[in-house]
Amino acid sequence: MAPSDPYVTVAPDPHHCWFQFSLKTMFVVVTLLSLFSTWLAIELHRKAVPSRRNQLRHILIAMQNYFDVHGSFPYHAGGSRNALFLLRPYLTVDEFVWDESLRKWDDFPVEYLNDKSGRRGSSQVILVSKPVGERTSAFLGEADSTLFGHDFPMLPDDSLHRSWETSFLGSFRTIDNFLVANEALFASWEQTHSGSGYGESWTMTSHGRMLTSASSGGLSIAYEYYGGSLVRCEVTTPTGVIKESVTTDHLGCIIELSREPENWQSLLP
Repeated sequence: MAPSDPYVTVAPDPHHCWFQFSLKTMFVVVTLLSLFSTWLAIELHRKAVPSRRNQLRHILIAMQNYFDVHGSFPYHAGGSRNALFLLRPYLTVDEFVWDESLRKWDDFPVEYLNDKSGRRGSSQVILVSKPVGERTSAFLGEADSTLFGHDFPMLPDDSLHRSWETSFLGSFRTIDNFLVANEALFASWEQTHSGSGYGESWTMTSHGRMLTSASSGGLSIAYEYYGGSLVRCEVTTPTGVIKESVTTDHLGCIIELSREPENWQSLLP
């Protein structure tokens, strides 16, 4: 039939959008965008972590300067944020944001051991900060201005441990790089792990981030783990073997220590 027939309607050519593409092309584009987003997130995290670490380092130095002047660490009855405000004369104003009206420092996620005594053990943890995006590690600052990272097992339930950072405050770091809950337990740990009487230098062996053995002079220690947490130590001295059972909390901090045999102290120099 001729197109000129008045009873025939000729459909217009279909309109093709310029952005049409195949399903295969769409998958390629989405994959590339996902890879780019992942790379961008990693880069932002990589840049944020050193910044957080450097800021903590500056705070520890300011703490030491404050102690040199006042003979104690900052304390404020209003809480740790107000206590940290006392460091302002020792930190550059441009580096941190201060709340002048409330006289506190409120712009940085850090927890501080706001202890009324104002005095600390040299290896006691007084500052804690969570690295950006991390759930199983933290930056810890000691009273002697040492800054270090600490890995711990995955938190079992965020709703129960929203303030987990404060659990580290007041703990002590041992010479073999473990955290113990309090000063009395730290002193007990040092009896068999300080190397006192065997020499000053230590030789240590690790598997990944876990310490597996340490030796100093006539003393040697083997470490055993379960589920990423320390559970046992075997301390060998020239006169015998001391077996230690260790209990840690959900953050990997040692909270209990027992030893065998009962006369274990007689095996020490």
